[in-house]
Amino acid sequence: MSAAGTIAFVANRRQLDSLRRHGALGTHMTVASADLDVSFALEEADVPFIDLEQYLDARLQRACVEAASLCCNSVAATFNGRFVHMGCDIAGLMRMELYNSIKYALSAAAVVLAAIEKHRPARIVHFGEMQRATFSSANAPPDIFNAVVACCAEHCGIPASPVFLDQPHVPSGKSENPPTYESVVPGVSPSHGDNCSVLFVCPGSDYREDEQLHRAISGLDRPDWFLVLPAGGMSGLGHVCIDYLLGLPFASEDLSRRVESLRNGNGPGIPLGTSPAAGELKAGKCLSFVWREYAERLVRGAGWYSFGRFLAHAFAPELAVVGWDSPGHKRCMIQGLQDAGIQTLSIIHGGVPKDSFVYRSYCERTGGHVAVWSRYEAGQMALWRAKGYRTVPVGCLRTDIAQLAARSAGPEGRQPLRSAGPAKRPKVVLFTTLVSSLIDTTFGSSPLHRQSWRKILRMCQRHPEWDMVIKKHPRWDYDTLYESRAFRAVDNLRLSEAAPIDLLVDADVAVLVNNISTTAMESILAGVPVVFLREAVTCTARQPLVEDGGAQTAETVEELERQIERLLAEPAHREELLRRQRTFVHKHICATGAEAAQNVTRLIGELVDAGPSRAAARDARAWAVVQLILCVDVFKTGLFTYRQFRDAVKQAAHSLTEQALRAIGLSSGSDLGRHLLWVAADNYRARGNPTFQPWRVYRTRRVLPKHLRPSLGTSCGALVAGLHCEANKKPVGLLRRGICLLALATFAPARLSSRVRRFLQAASRCSF
Repeated sequence: MSAAGTIAFVANRRQLDSLRRHGALGTHMTVASADLDVSFALEEADVPFIDLEQYLDARLQRACVEAASLCCNSVAATFNGRFVHMGCDIAGLMRMELYNSIKYALSAAAVVLAAIEKHRPARIVHFGEMQRATFSSANAPPDIFNAVVACCAEHCGIPASPVFLDQPHVPSGKSENPPTYESVVPGVSPSHGDNCSVLFVCPGSDYREDEQLHRAISGLDRPDWFLVLPAGGMSGLGHVCIDYLLGLPFASEDLSRRVESLRNGNGPGIPLGTSPAAGELKAGKCLSFVWREYAERLVRGAGWYSFGRFLAHAFAPELAVVGWDSPGHKRCMIQGLQDAGIQTLSIIHGGVPKDSFVYRSYCERTGGHVAVWSRYEAGQMALWRAKGYRTVPVGCLRTDIAQLAARSAGPEGRQPLRSAGPAKRPKVVLFTTLVSSLIDTTFGSSPLHRQSWRKILRMCQRHPEWDMVIKKHPRWDYDTLYESRAFRAVDNLRLSEAAPIDLLVDADVAVLVNNISTTAMESILAGVPVVFLREAVTCTARQPLVEDGGAQTAETVEELERQIERLLAEPAHREELLRRQRTFVHKHICATGAEAAQNVTRLIGELVDAGPSRAAARDARAWAVVQLILCVDVFKTGLFTYRQFRDAVKQAAHSLTEQALRAIGLSSGSDLGRHLLWVAADNYRARGNPTFQPWRVYRTRRVLPKHLRPSLGTSCGALVAGLHCEANKKPVGLLRRGICLLALATFAPARLSSRVRRFLQAASRCSF
């Protein structure tokens, strides 16, 4: 392009579509992007563009990774001693919380500066949304990219024009009810003894893994255990919802005041100089929102540290079993437990063994014992985690993996699962995920991945007799790409939302498209041979899936096509490949399902036996707070009468003076009472209870002693929440809905307008 042209830096498809709708894409403007969806769409439209990823070579990627790690350690050193909570350096524990944001900023600065240096535009267009520093998927708002472009334009002295999305990012609002646990293992309440031996705090990665552990717990020779779980149909004196404990009013006002400067964006400059063009470039005001987000994370980490200390005081276990411990707030909770003398065991949801920087970035210097899927993972994590702890392979707790393993071991597992008969069309499942982006650029190449997909589309057209199914990753994938016109034009290619276990029942071949996924193991256990297409893979690290026989590799799509044809035509070759792949699974995954859960319980017993002597007896004041929460929880499920509820609350609350609450890290009695009202207002556990929900909130407030009872003004929030949930119940009587709406008009008139239309619609459907 000429020096008089304009470059529009676009981070994702939403930004490109916004420019198109405004007619901003003209003959004197060239789009620059590193996003695969954007690049694919522009190629389809035959529009010239600048592929930013061409400037991000392997050397620069490694430099960004190392620079991000060094910056995190530098930030932790800068803040050392400034953000101390209950004697713990929160900034040190959460030093890797900025890692993804900084790595993203470094990668973006490198490619943007390279494009500016090569094309020398007269003007730069970038998007002006610069508020959010977090991202949980590839489709999250790319505010960091927007800010880096503005910073680079200022550094190079080029005029920059911010534009804004015509349709601002709005969360989907889609919420799923917490899963209901199929089995409830009756626990023994610590109230019957001085302590509990083992405390489980959300030990599984999901409720299925929790259930596997619940079933195995019954075999423990130490019956005095206690469960802290996500919301999900578990109630009683042996279980408590983690949200009800995390929501306790822990005292952290002092730390909140100390992070006020960070909330205002006054943090140290983030160096963006990983390329010669950057020089001494540092992100200033453009990236100030990163520090606002970091301040909130520090406050959250302090809350989780208090939560860990509270658990140690309330239960005084010999061992605390937790889930994945990589997030900073989880590390704070674990540190809180360990500072109170409690040893911890983290059960880490793993996957197909692989060499990756993820082990370092998530596990560096993290303490506590660890249970992982495979021996290879155990060796990798042991390199980076704190020394002096055990890293033990136990197997895979996932129930779907266990079901596939059982099926594979049976008679049907020794034969292909595809149906017999000439009417059966061969089915090929394409497992996909994010290959490369500025967020994570360490595995593959976007230009090569685009090339692979074009060749795959042509392969599908050459084989109309095959059923081709795309199974995308639930979070990290190219959603809009698979909905594009080029994909919809292929008749025998479809996108499926089904679970992998359902897709594999009648599949003939599974293909990993330029990335490695746990679905390789699921496919092998289902009796479906796996082919790993690595045409766009640039990662040079050792991949056990390939080198140890876990997948047949195809270097090009043409080779992939030949391998699929051979697997479909030669049963003997198919069975030989499956035999090698099953050997790989059994070598790397120690056990599955109930056997893996038994391995975990065996490890728990070993750690308890070999650990230090039992800690001091549980703090009666902290345990009384847990009992109050349990009383409210049981009352709203309808298992307590009002008199039983009143007596239980009176017995638990008599020792909770203001001084006692401050001694266990809580702010005040009225704050605790307000939290108990919110527990009463929570609707999920009370699904089977026909009691009017606001009435439960009112009666909960009524039974609280005066020193815990919040004022009417501060109680309105819980009452409104109860009314809101009651009005949303299905089915609900017209009279009850009318009472709720009338009360909402009294307590929260701002919420009424969104209810009136719904109320009138309900009335019109009712017959009197």
